[in-house]
Amino acid sequence: MNSSRSWRGAKVAALVLLALVLAVGNGAVMAKKGGKGKGKGSGNGAVTLVTAKKMGGWQFYDDQNDQPIDPTFAKGPDKAPLGNGSAALQIGGNSEGKLLSAHIFLGTPLDDFQTLTYSTFVAASANGTAPTLQLGIDYDPHDNNINWQGRLVYVPSVGGNTVENGVWQTWDALDSSQGDGSGNWFFTKDPGKSACSQANLCTWDEVLAAAPTARIHYIPQDENNGAGLGFIGFKVGSGEGAVDANVDQLAVKTGANGNATFNFDK
Repeated sequence: MNSSRSWRGAKVAALVLLALVLAVGNGAVMAKKGGKGKGKGSGNGAVTLVTAKKMGGWQFYDDQNDQPIDPTFAKGPDKAPLGNGSAALQIGGNSEGKLLSAHIFLGTPLDDFQTLTYSTFVAASANGTAPTLQLGIDYDPHDNNINWQGRLVYVPSVGGNTVENGVWQTWDALDSSQGDGSGNWFFTKDPGKSACSQANLCTWDEVLAAAPTARIHYIPQDENNGAGLGFIGFKVGSGEGAVDANVDQLAVKTGANGNATFNFDK
């Protein structure tokens, strides 16, 4: 994944205009695409079905090359938390990375999130990992910085948590007391990275203290073909070794911008 973004002339103007259109209601466009639910955020409590034939704004990416790839869904495995299936995230080694994401809850401040949970099933993982939760962020809504500012990443397999193979597990990303309380979050780019890095993971409370004005980036796409700037998604890979995993039942609730549950199904 590239660590810098270049913005020039007409591209900047076009992207800003696109952001203003797509970010109306901080995610209302996503609610319309999903076909279930209305209002801000992504559905005001509605369960949105996401399948290969009805992606509703979700997209799979090769996250090493910033390229869209074909969707992969599976029946089950076992008894999926919602419906009959789930989204499949499989990679063969360290050089691969796969991301499933959507441009939802654009512009939502991090301190406005009240619920952020998701479920994973790991059939096999070379290093005992599970799909991470990733947020495309903007550090300051008042600094006029429209560039890529990195990601905020939740890692379920650290901080005293254990990923169990062959069972569904639900992760509460906002629970600062989970595991041994040492934290599961890191920023990929400064200024947040100086406080919460992969070498010094943070709890959600510590994330909010380190970046009190941070939000989901209000601009969705950039000039590349990848996940873009503002999104919520799941990733496997980029140094994890081989992983065979599934995700389902993303639940998001905010104070002002609505709430929704996403059912990834076969």
